[in-house]
Amino acid sequence: MVDENTIGREPLVIVEIDQDFCSRTYGTAPCTAAVNTTGATKCFNTFKTCQDTANYDKTTLTLKFVKPNSSFPKGEFYIPSLVDVTNIPSELSIGSSDPDSRPLGRNSSIRITFKDHPYNDKLVDPYRSDRSYDPLQQSFFWSKWLSRNPYYQNRPLRVRRGYVGQDVADMRVYNYLIQRIDGPDFNGKVTVVAQDVLKLADDKRAQCPEPSTGKLDSGILSGAGSLTLSPSGIGNSEYPSSGTAIISDEIVTYTRSGDTVTLTARGLYGTEDVDHDADETFQQVKIYSNERVDLVIKDLLENFASVDSSYIPASDWSTEASTYLSGFTLNAKITEPTGVTKLLSEIVQQCTCYIWWDEVDQEIKFRAIRPAVPDETVIKEVDESANIVANSLKIERRTTERISQVWVYFGLYNPTESLDDASNHRRLNITIDTDAETTNEYGEKRVTRIFSRWFDSSNAGAANTASSRLLARYRDDPIYITFSMDAKDRSILLGDVIELTHRSLVDFRGAPRVDVLQVVKITEVEDGHRYEYRCQAFGFAISGFGSRFAYIEDNAQTDYDNGSTTDADKNFGGFICDDSTESFPSDDGDAYRIV
Repeated sequence: MVDENTIGREPLVIVEIDQDFCSRTYGTAPCTAAVNTTGATKCFNTFKTCQDTANYDKTTLTLKFVKPNSSFPKGEFYIPSLVDVTNIPSELSIGSSDPDSRPLGRNSSIRITFKDHPYNDKLVDPYRSDRSYDPLQQSFFWSKWLSRNPYYQNRPLRVRRGYVGQDVADMRVYNYLIQRIDGPDFNGKVTVVAQDVLKLADDKRAQCPEPSTGKLDSGILSGAGSLTLSPSGIGNSEYPSSGTAIISDEIVTYTRSGDTVTLTARGLYGTEDVDHDADETFQQVKIYSNERVDLVIKDLLENFASVDSSYIPASDWSTEASTYLSGFTLNAKITEPTGVTKLLSEIVQQCTCYIWWDEVDQEIKFRAIRPAVPDETVIKEVDESANIVANSLKIERRTTERISQVWVYFGLYNPTESLDDASNHRRLNITIDTDAETTNEYGEKRVTRIFSRWFDSSNAGAANTASSRLLARYRDDPIYITFSMDAKDRSILLGDVIELTHRSLVDFRGAPRVDVLQVVKITEVEDGHRYEYRCQAFGFAISGFGSRFAYIEDNAQTDYDNGSTTDADKNFGGFICDDSTESFPSDDGDAYRIV
């Protein structure tokens, strides 16, 4: 069995594109197309070439590409036009602390180069035997394909990375959505650019609430109770039977029948009941009321960014939120179409969590900013002798990310006015790490200001928790450690927690120590052979008590030094002893602290 552990392995890359393809047969019912009636020649079973779009039935045709000299698997049809695959990996932004990074981190993307070439239209033309020409003599593959398939944007693209002789099903799969295809140029070069599914949340593509197009048919006076929407029919096509809307700067609630709207309340949420002119927009308002953070993120992705629910492991999200984010209940009134990425960026910063696309699991992951709780299913050990490529480790301390104060403005007076105006917020929570600002430590202030639309004036607890967690992780200079590993260790994935041992990492005595890190970026620097890992130290400190955390063990758990207590038990749980008794072996490191 060939895999990443095989000596002398030969990397193999397969690119798959899912092309829209009609399931019908030309001229056979229910397809009503016919040569000389609807067209001069038969279609190519694509929507662009369809002559009976009413009966077009979209399915998927998967095209598979390899390099011309590849020893590709037998039994499948491969098109040998692949030249090169270059990827820009995902990068986590934990707590939106990095000023050089976007709040949601970096989306993974890929750039694939193909070479155009003569092609016999096998697979892509079901009627090639009926043509009056030889497709090998009629243009090249990509030129023809792009002419027949101009609607490729956001169609699935997969990259399978494995080794010659490995079963295709066992290869690692990376999923993307096509964004752009350039070429062919004068040399026949074609470039395909694709990105992960979080690209669907881009502010230019997805807004919450969606833009409303209904307008007031005529002006209304303050205190008026009804209005009519225009153009005719817009009410049923675009608005629910009841809800909340904004007219200019006034928020109202309403019920609706057809295009007739009855206003049930006016001048809500700090806005004023005023006159309005004809043609003012009747814009829907999106309201979240006491919603848990994972459910808000899920709603924004699924219902406003059109992310397929299969990419969201809702049960995992719920467990994470229930365990670490139960204090964050969100309340927001979004009065104008706002980019989904902008809204998500606010949430992950203010609710001390983060999301990212896992290319391998093909899921959007969700995690709270929290201590690295030991769990044998999460933490993986990495050390210099067994894993790290020689001379590849680098340590960087990011002084620009350190913070000593967090100011959270919350409880909006008026959701239609500026979010970044301090005077538009009822409350301010300031959390300061005074020790960090003393001359014995850093000797300076580092202030992060957060303006929240998500915490109402009653949610001081959430504002305080957000501040405390951000300070706990970023009161010291965040440390990033980069190193390379062989493909045999590629089971360590983005977002994983590792325990790193290296001669450059020592305690006060100069003795080796174990650092807990989180993988924030993985770059494949040599196809199929070598990967570069960028990790961020957890550094989750609480008032000088250190950073070792654990679950409290069940009463039935055996004693720490009992012969049946496993290393996994010791790593996962906290064992309590008298503070005057040294009951832990000295080589087990510092004891846990109860705070």
